[in-house]
Amino acid sequence: MAESSIGLKTYFEFSGRAPAKHIDLGNADFFLTNTGITLPRRGPTFLYGFRGSQRVIGSAIQRARRRGVELCPVYAQAFVGTYTTKRQDAAGIANFRFLNVPTQIKASLKNDLRSRWKSLLEREGLEDEFPVKPSPHMHLLDDLVQQPPYDQLSAIAYPVETEVGLAQLVTVFAVEEIHNLEANSIFPVNLRLVPPA
Repeated sequence: MAESSIGLKTYFEFSGRAPAKHIDLGNADFFLTNTGITLPRRGPTFLYGFRGSQRVIGSAIQRARRRGVELCPVYAQAFVGTYTTKRQDAAGIANFRFLNVPTQIKASLKNDLRSRWKSLLEREGLEDEFPVKPSPHMHLLDDLVQQPPYDQLSAIAYPVETEVGLAQLVTVFAVEEIHNLEANSIFPVNLRLVPPA
């Protein structure tokens, strides 16, 4: 079967009439500055889905105007294995290497994820209710994806409470699976992903 892909969205700001010909893309500012949310560092994070991402991008356009700069949307895809419409369980991760938390996972996987997450939280003296509720401690995904079966995942999508409302982010841990990275610009722009700061 053919590899399935998920859609990824991000953006960058630039001054002047045209963006630079070469842009290094790190994690964009998804209105998380005053939220206390820490993102994973083992891969780049993008917006995922429609409603929340449109809210963030719309707010980013307004913020760019206030700053006197332009905003350029960026789109990409990531290979994630064989797509399924069924809720994901641990046994399916080897084939469909993408989790959309919490909506597209079975109760058994949600319970396993919660148990492991609690252990990671306790180790750092933190508390939250992920995956039942959004967490500010998403950097813990870096440790989770080193544990089987989560070490087989290419990407994990999860909700976060941004300064402009709820949005779905996706961190891609298998950077080599990212393809079709393109700036939505009439000017040619070569994009390069750089490790998260």
